[in-house]
Amino acid sequence: MFKKNTPFMKKNLLPLFFILIVFSFSSCTKIKREYYPLTSINLQMIENITPEDRSIYFHFYTIELYSCLNYLIRYDFSSDNGNLTINLRDVEKNDLCINGQGPATANMNLGKYDNGTYQINLTVAGETNTGTLEVSDLGYVLHFQTLNKLNLIADTMFRIPENIFWGGYVAYPKEASAGIANQVLDSLESHGASPHNLQHGYYGYFTIEENGEITLLDKSDANFSINFIYKQEDPDDNIKDVIRYFNNHHLNEVYILYAHQKDWSLTLQ
Repeated sequence: MFKKNTPFMKKNLLPLFFILIVFSFSSCTKIKREYYPLTSINLQMIENITPEDRSIYFHFYTIELYSCLNYLIRYDFSSDNGNLTINLRDVEKNDLCINGQGPATANMNLGKYDNGTYQINLTVAGETNTGTLEVSDLGYVLHFQTLNKLNLIADTMFRIPENIFWGGYVAYPKEASAGIANQVLDSLESHGASPHNLQHGYYGYFTIEENGEITLLDKSDANFSINFIYKQEDPDDNIKDVIRYFNNHHLNEVYILYAHQKDWSLTLQ
């Protein structure tokens, strides 16, 4: 039920009028968004690992590079019992440019998947890609009938086993520090870590080449580095003891980055 204007309401009409003027003015002066058409995109699978659970991410990034590092891919996304419908629409220019040349990106957390086969309908700028996502204890496999404006970094991603911790790396700026870097690995092994060989393939954060070499998703910028993968039943405290020691005694000689399920992305410097 509507009420008639009261003296209180009349007294407050003037401030409201000014608020409307300010709002209208700000709307007129708002920076106009700019959008660019999508050409072709890369799709990279990554498994997010926590002590409680695992979930899968789709990381999309354009093959084309832009003049800013923070352009975004606009998209629509829905999931019906794990069956995915994804529409990558275009590229949005960010009002605040982070200088540098790089791709436009989009990151989608698809959540946890039980073992099974799920349908995917992925549209890139109007071009449709129909396929499946197969989930098993070993990992995730993408199958697409055709690839339209779509490139898969890897169609298969293996799961990182339990009780594994990995570099990252032991990085060092000059060759003279190679002995200290190797001491880090010796110390880890003396605290119960054992080198672990995984079958060659893509694991999200790293790839094991056929010759056993480890290629990292995030590489070190240092002149030299050693990548590693170890297995240990409960690595938390032992790893930290080693890292703290080299952090305290060899700060300018080595830089250590590692990750494991109980301490996902710890970096001590």
